[in-house]
Amino acid sequence: MSVDLFEKSETRVSLAIHSQTPFVSSGNDDAESRYKTEHTDLQKTIGELEDLGQVDVVHGLAILSLIGTGLKKSTGIAGKLFCALGDNAINIDMISQGASEISISCVIEEREANRALNVVHTNLFTFIESD
Repeated sequence: MSVDLFEKSETRVSLAIHSQTPFVSSGNDDAESRYKTEHTDLQKTIGELEDLGQVDVVHGLAILSLIGTGLKKSTGIAGKLFCALGDNAINIDMISQGASEISISCVIEEREANRALNVVHTNLFTFIESD
């Protein structure tokens, strides 16, 4: 299990985590049994975090990342990314920027992932002139 994204505020810490093995299995449509946590590392992590405060596990999300060495020099690129998503009614649940400033990522609803990719590509890359 690895942490893909990390975001904090004064009262909240958010993590997006990844594993080579599935974290959950889909059950029936009953809200309480819809997902079952099967990953033992995740179960252990949730238990340890619950000692510190309330833990909410949210399913059905995806990470959308903009990555490139020129990102650091591209003034306003993050604003363009977020405006493109917002203008197309794609809600952002979490934002994270890498310390090296070569990536910026956001968490969106998984069902919007393909549309978000198309929106970002169309709005940020289609009309860029190459040197």
